[in-house]
Amino acid sequence: YDQVNSAEDFYQSAVSFGNFQRLLAGFDASKLYETIPNFHNTPVRFANLMAAVKEDKCGRLSEVVAEVDFCKAREEFAATLEKAREAGDLPLKVTHNDTKLNNVLFDIKTDKGICVIDLDTIMPGLSLYDFGDSIRSGANKAAEDETDLSKVGIDLALFEAYADGFLSETAESLCDAEIENLAFGAKLMTFECGMRFLTDYLSGDTYFATKYPGHNLVRCRTQIRLASEMEAQETEMKKIIAAGEVLGHIEIAGGTSGHAELIAAADFEFPVAKYEQPAIGIPEPGFVYAPVVQGTDAGKVYICVDDKVLGTCPVVYGQTVEQIKPEKKSFWQRLFGR
Repeated sequence: YDQVNSAEDFYQSAVSFGNFQRLLAGFDASKLYETIPNFHNTPVRFANLMAAVKEDKCGRLSEVVAEVDFCKAREEFAATLEKAREAGDLPLKVTHNDTKLNNVLFDIKTDKGICVIDLDTIMPGLSLYDFGDSIRSGANKAAEDETDLSKVGIDLALFEAYADGFLSETAESLCDAEIENLAFGAKLMTFECGMRFLTDYLSGDTYFATKYPGHNLVRCRTQIRLASEMEAQETEMKKIIAAGEVLGHIEIAGGTSGHAELIAAADFEFPVAKYEQPAIGIPEPGFVYAPVVQGTDAGKVYICVDDKVLGTCPVVYGQTVEQIKPEKKSFWQRLFGR
C-alpha cells in the first residue's frame, strides 16, 4: 500500500516495524555501517539549513522568512534526542529509517503484515526515529504536498492504532525513556523533514525529486503545519501512549503462570514535583485466582507519592492465565484431607 486506507492497515505496519525492532533489540547497533551519515541527526540538519540560509544560493530566502523563523525558534528542541543519546538516556538501536507503509509486505489473503522490506537504510539510530517517521508519513490527515494547510493535522485515531501495534511488539524491549518520548519522536521527525525540504528548496531542489516549481516549499509548509499541530496535540498523544503502559504485575493463584501484567486501561496524568518518584499501589490482597483473561477488567491501581494517593487508574490483565486442572483425589484423600 502507498497510503493508509484504514486504521487496521496502519496497525499491521506498526506490528511489522515493532517486530523488526524487537528481533534486533539485542544486536550491537554500533557495529552497523552508516549508509547515510547523520541521516536523522537533527542538529546537523539544523546546521545544514542555517548554511543554506546564509548562502541563499537561488535568491529564495525572501519567500521563506516565516518558515526559517519557525525553525530558528526550535534550535534547542532540535538537539533534544541527540543530547539524550549522548548522555546515555536513550540507547542506540538498529533502525530501519524508512518506515513508510509501502515498506511493509502484506499477506494478500489475510491482509496481515508479514515483514518489512527495503533494508538499504538500516543503520544505528534511535527507536524514536522509526516510530516518529511512521507517524509523520502515515497519520497526517492530508497528503505530504497538500497546498491547503487547513486540511493538515495529526489523526489521533491513526496515531493510537500505530502506537498499539508498535508497543504490542516492543513494550518489553524499549526502555521507559523510549516509551515516554514516542510522541516527542513523532514531532521531531516531522520538524526535521520540514527542515530538509526547506534546505533543499533554498539550495535549488537538488536532493528530492520534484513535480513542479516550488514543490519542496509546499512540502516544507505541510510538514511545519503538521509539526505545529503535533505541538498542540502532544498532551493527547502522550495520554494515548500512557493508556497502554504496564503499571505492574499481580500474582495469580492456581494458574499456568504465576503472575500477569496490569495494563493501564485509560490515560492518566498526575502532577508531581521533579524530585518525587510516583509509585504504583495494588490493593490487598495483591493476588487473584485463575483463570484471568487478557484485556478484561482487573480493577484499579493507586498512583502514590510516599504515603499520599494522587489518584487511581483502571487496569486490565495483560495475559490470559488458565487455571491448572486440580488432581482428582481419592475417597480416602478427601476423607483425611490429603
